[in-house]
Amino acid sequence: MRGKLVPQDPNDNPASELLVSLHPGAKKARGKKTKSDNITLADAPFDCPKGWVWTKVQNVLDENREISYGVIKLGDEPKSGGIPTLRCSDVRAGYVDLSGVRKVRETIEAEYARTRLSGGEVVINIRGTLGGVALVPPDLSGFNVAREVAVVPIADAIPGPFMVYLMLSPYFWDHIQNNLRGIAYKGLNLGILRDLPIPLPPLAEQHRIVAKVDALLALCDRLE
Repeated sequence: MRGKLVPQDPNDNPASELLVSLHPGAKKARGKKTKSDNITLADAPFDCPKGWVWTKVQNVLDENREISYGVIKLGDEPKSGGIPTLRCSDVRAGYVDLSGVRKVRETIEAEYARTRLSGGEVVINIRGTLGGVALVPPDLSGFNVAREVAVVPIADAIPGPFMVYLMLSPYFWDHIQNNLRGIAYKGLNLGILRDLPIPLPPLAEQHRIVAKVDALLALCDRLE
């Protein structure tokens, strides 16, 4: 299954306006260009339709949170209680598999409040079994993640399913593969993940993309 870019509907508000709405006044506050500015046309991996913009992953985040990885050492699983914690084996391509989720002690989890899930975040495997990307459903609020999983807190204005489909795309994973670090046990550095260039369409187009991909995946399921 593949898609091709076509001219953008000129009636859609451009993605540049969406970015401004995510972080109003941010550039004025900085007063100068920083690493978080958008990708220039000269550096863009490929041409996008008019109204789209090349930006970085960190520019579509909740402005009050950062990309982080989770619990470094899970310790022994408690016999009772504990906090469910997602490992790379639990994060699959497009969904979270709860069949093998293990728990960590509350005292250990308490040190990793930054990655405690509330629902709506995107989780992505950055070590171990790569290729897993999923949207966190609301009923997993209160869960946490292990070290090999990064929490990407997408801004509320960005449709979570769109970011999941984008991060599952061959384009995105080519960048991941080209930027892995390590020899025996390769992983993705969070700084590289934050700065990965992404093509951002207008918000209306994001919703259309999600609807089309959902429909095609449903069709594939019926054909199987």
